[in-house]
Amino acid sequence: MSGLFAGHLVVLKNNENMNLNVTKLTYHNQSNSYEVALEYGLLRADRVNASLVHLDVEGLTIQESSLISIACPETSSVFGSIKISNSTFSLLNMSADSSILSISEPSLSEQETCAISISIIQNNFSNISSLDLGPLFQMSASKLIGMGNQPNVMTVNRNNFQNITSNKGAIYSGMHLTNNATVSFELNNFSNIHVREQGRIFYIEGGGMNVSDSDSYPRTEIIRNIWS
Repeated sequence: MSGLFAGHLVVLKNNENMNLNVTKLTYHNQSNSYEVALEYGLLRADRVNASLVHLDVEGLTIQESSLISIACPETSSVFGSIKISNSTFSLLNMSADSSILSISEPSLSEQETCAISISIIQNNFSNISSLDLGPLFQMSASKLIGMGNQPNVMTVNRNNFQNITSNKGAIYSGMHLTNNATVSFELNNFSNIHVREQGRIFYIEGGGMNVSDSDSYPRTEIIRNIWS
């Protein structure tokens, strides 16, 4: 793919029982300058079970579009699942409205919830920056629950995070989750994580949230910054 495009490679809306498997997809900068800003993501969906394996994303400046944009559906209380594994994301500059993964709930009423399962397993994230909220995982949704009424909505397991920079919450930034929902970070490695303001690893808006950390490194740094 060459030239400048806006949008997403795959858009899924109002689907039932949709399964998506993507393997060995490469998204690199094909221009002569890293300063060329792109508005092109990989996936936008409101209901899907997606497995994204061996993605290779490198050397991009992304604006006004996240690579993977998830919105809770208007016609169902179930989104489905997203699994990203064995992939590499490196040399990325993200605008204020961009991230690798964003989750929103634009149409939920006050009483509704959205069931979702997100797994981020054995990936490498390096040299990624943003001038605003964290450039990796942004959660602008609060009414999430796990699939099958389980509490955990997101598991981040055995990943490497290196040279990540933002204003707040370099790895995870989001709203306080209701319904006792949890986010779990397990066995991850962190190095050279920098923020200009608050929340080096996590930045949570609107009160406390259940974030569990199991033997991630450096462990003391995560605990110290979880509520910053």
